[in-house]
Amino acid sequence: MLRFLGFLVILALIVGGIGYARGWFFVDKNPATDTVTFGMDKNRLEEDLKISRARYDEQMTEFDAKLARLKAKASAASAGARESLDRQVAEFERDREDLARKLSELKNSTKERFSQLKEEIEAAFRRMGDAIDRALE
Repeated sequence: MLRFLGFLVILALIVGGIGYARGWFFVDKNPATDTVTFGMDKNRLEEDLKISRARYDEQMTEFDAKLARLKAKASAASAGARESLDRQVAEFERDREDLARKLSELKNSTKERFSQLKEEIEAAFRRMGDAIDRALE
């Protein structure tokens, strides 16, 4: 239990540090009253969320174009190579559906779930991008 609480504290510090650096959170000190005020810039946070979503939509479009090229390559391949390429296309389509589900969830996610989904999506784009590039060679 203590490890879990420690993990939560570390996670909160990381999110807080990233948020402060990105301008999501601010700390103001009023020297006249000697008080410290903490706050959150919701507009800045929402703007960053929209930028991330737009970037992911762009990456998905690029992946779809590569997948279309792989399908064309599969249809032009010999019978032996076609079977292998068709399996790869089917795997990429399953991965794409899973990624599309996560992107849809991201668009409606809470701020807490956003960070986790963002990491999963970025890892999936890297993995899928590298794999499809190798398949297209």
